[in-house]
Amino acid sequence: MGSSIRTPRISRRTFSAGVAASAAIAAAPRAGSAQDKTEIRMATYTVSEAWDAMITAMIDEFNAQSTLATVALEFRAGDQYWDKLQTEYAGGQAPDITVNQSNWVIPGASRGMFVDIYPLIERDQVDMSDLWYDMTREWVVDGGLYGGLLYATGQALYYNKGLLEAAGEAVPESGWTWDDLLASAQRLTDEANSQYGIMLSSPDPPYWSCAFIHGQGGTVLNDARDECTLNSEESRAALQWLVDLIHVHKVMPPVGTEEGQQNPFTSGKIGYYFGGTWNESEIRSSDIEWDFLPMPAHPTTGIRSVQNGSNAWSILSTTGNVDAAWEVLKYIGGANGARAVMGAGIPGYTSVIESQEFIDLHAPQDITIPLTDFQEIGHDYYPTEDAGEWWAAVEQEFGPMWSGEDTVENSTQRATDAVNEIFSRRGSF
Repeated sequence: MGSSIRTPRISRRTFSAGVAASAAIAAAPRAGSAQDKTEIRMATYTVSEAWDAMITAMIDEFNAQSTLATVALEFRAGDQYWDKLQTEYAGGQAPDITVNQSNWVIPGASRGMFVDIYPLIERDQVDMSDLWYDMTREWVVDGGLYGGLLYATGQALYYNKGLLEAAGEAVPESGWTWDDLLASAQRLTDEANSQYGIMLSSPDPPYWSCAFIHGQGGTVLNDARDECTLNSEESRAALQWLVDLIHVHKVMPPVGTEEGQQNPFTSGKIGYYFGGTWNESEIRSSDIEWDFLPMPAHPTTGIRSVQNGSNAWSILSTTGNVDAAWEVLKYIGGANGARAVMGAGIPGYTSVIESQEFIDLHAPQDITIPLTDFQEIGHDYYPTEDAGEWWAAVEQEFGPMWSGEDTVENSTQRATDAVNEIFSRRGSF
């Protein structure tokens, strides 16, 4: 797969969500027999038939080899998943293990919902040298570690080879800029035929617009993450550049174009698609010829940035079977689990990423491009205890900006005020 990707230097004590385990420890002999294995309830939201099948196969494999635990798998609707889990936790009815997100872990860990697995890592002397993806920024809360890696996800830039070739466009090279992107997009756009040079999937913070805000030199929140900075000069300039793609240059379709219909990129109508790693399987099943590109740099600041993060598995503190749940987590959150779900996201272990199986899965595209961007210029999704609430507030206030019904200045001020009002209520309940 070309040159290998740099592995972050993370000690066993500071390890983030990949915590869970080498295959040797996951498969280590345990006392007990098939008759006295402990049943562990494990819940996750359903995403698609393919997702459900991958998770089921992973659990079937674990159940076949474990002598300590057996997993009873529960698939649930994604809507209201977090609300239901909190209700179950409060009533002592929560599953032993749950899927987890970066916007859930801080409020959950703060109220004691999840088990800190650092002591378990230390006890079992889990070797984390295979870890590729540094996730301490998301899964360490107040010194405790509350997740075992499911997979890494993030923003990936795709391009349509056929559209570029038809327009006589050269494939952009490393070092290209926003100016290059715009110029190429203008040559690719045929508005009469609903063909556009650029499309941003999920443009609102904490997703794609953040990459451009950071490129301009701005931020969404301050370093302490207790104040919104979307009304800064830099943030507004970046957002204005994006809005102008729609309403001035007309090289990008209106925001929300792909909602409820086929992704225009997979139907061959978009040149450069700023999507997510979660879009790859859909794109791969389409008829277009495509590949990845590195994020372009701001023409003045030279800054490149992409958003990326991860999902994880967490043990609920209400479990009566910590050791058995930990046995499961070591397996599904380790290299074995990463290998089982590598078709749905980016595995967090070097041995999996550099395996021939992973290379073949992504061929002939160059998967090292988004992987390198993740590690060299990746920024997290601004996880906070109230992330879900302020993310929704920004999306609501940005709607009129994207549609052209209101200015960037007004929209960013409303969003800033809304986020800061949410932050002002911290600790008041």
